[in-house]
Amino acid sequence: MFRGKYWPPFPRPTGRGQLPVHTYHAQHYWPFPYQCQDRSIVREISNRQISNGWVVATTLYDYHFEPDSQELNRSGIMRLRWILKHTPESRRFVFVQATTSNEGSQSRLSNAQKEAVSLVGDGNLPPVMLRVTTPLGRPALEVDRIRRSEIDTLPTPRIENPLGAPAGGGSGDPGQAPAGI
Repeated sequence: MFRGKYWPPFPRPTGRGQLPVHTYHAQHYWPFPYQCQDRSIVREISNRQISNGWVVATTLYDYHFEPDSQELNRSGIMRLRWILKHTPESRRFVFVQATTSNEGSQSRLSNAQKEAVSLVGDGNLPPVMLRVTTPLGRPALEVDRIRRSEIDTLPTPRIENPLGAPAGGGSGDPGQAPAGI
């Protein structure tokens, strides 16, 4: 024990010591084994993030469906078409955001499947699955409405002359400074 801590922080080997040649190679190529572990961890995390990104990109959210009938609206049909035609084969899954009611969720699933069959046929149909999630952003109409209300409420600019003279006053020469300076 050294200063209240056990030393070394890992158990000491109890077997035969390494030969000098092994010690040399272990120290000479020191970071290599740890670099391999670090790289594999970074690759694993990156692959998880990529998978999560594809799940987000292939999810049909609330704003892709009509609120009353749970049928795909124009935006939802376009998004479904993009999923079915442009996503890589290994990432071609259709996720549908679940509603608060089981009937609404099942209605969304069946409507998405029907639309997918009409776009690509029965043979090329990818899995359509339910996903409990919330949208990451806002619908474009809501963002547009917020921006328009912001623009409508902007006050008109009032620029006062810093020298105290009436705006546009002074001599007619723009290169000449006003009197008193």
